[in-house]
Amino acid sequence: MAGPEILYTLAEISVAIADFSVIVVLFKRGDSVGWRTEDADRFDGMILHAMSAASFCFVPSAVAIFSSSPSVVWALSSGALGVQILLHGLVIVRIPTIKKSEVLPQMVLGLGIVVMLFMNVLGVGFDREFGPFLGGIFWHLLSAGTLFVQLIWISPENIQRD
Repeated sequence: MAGPEILYTLAEISVAIADFSVIVVLFKRGDSVGWRTEDADRFDGMILHAMSAASFCFVPSAVAIFSSSPSVVWALSSGALGVQILLHGLVIVRIPTIKKSEVLPQMVLGLGIVVMLFMNVLGVGFDREFGPFLGGIFWHLLSAGTLFVQLIWISPENIQRD
């Protein structure tokens, strides 16, 4: 099975992003502006993406217990990740506090990742391989990182001037 070493590294990065979020929470609590609904949504999304990435980094190892065929491992792992990303997107669309215009680029990219993952499952364009699965993990990490930056970004209207 190719690529498990990088998955463990990506799992560590995912956990580090979640750890940084705790620091953000501590600093935000002391902020005079406080938490807005958007901040809470971003924080929740960041944690969900980071933990999803970390969890799915271990799925291929779990699948490999039942099958020694790399193509089966990557097909099943890609299918599970594709379903999770699709369900995640459906939940996001239904959350009333999330501005759909802000998440549209991430949703379109996520849908593209889902299509790629299912193509990998079916062996269309891909040979049930590691690359598309890795793309799904990177999408979660990119999403978590983007939400982290949005959460810590101080907008010009929130800067206190003397």
